[in-house]
Amino acid sequence: MVIEDIKAKLMERNPKDVPSKAACERLIKGVFDIIEEALKEEETVRISGFGTFETKVRAARKGLNLQTGDRLDIPETKVVRFRPATALRDSVR
Repeated sequence: MVIEDIKAKLMERNPKDVPSKAACERLIKGVFDIIEEALKEEETVRISGFGTFETKVRAARKGLNLQTGDRLDIPETKVVRFRPATALRDSVR
């Protein structure tokens, strides 16, 4: 599913609340932008009934280049983690 699909479904379900396709797209992108900004500032984003987005630091570690057999130093990095809420997890099962 891509943003176009989400936009179409939102407009189909809420025709009175969404005045236009452009307004719907701005709202969707606005929500994603807010989540992205919060994660950049290392804030946790909790959406009740959906799940939690948070940033974690993956520690530096040693790696192995499988083609050459050389050892690599992999630096620490920040990653985004998502943990689904129990309600979401149960509805998918």
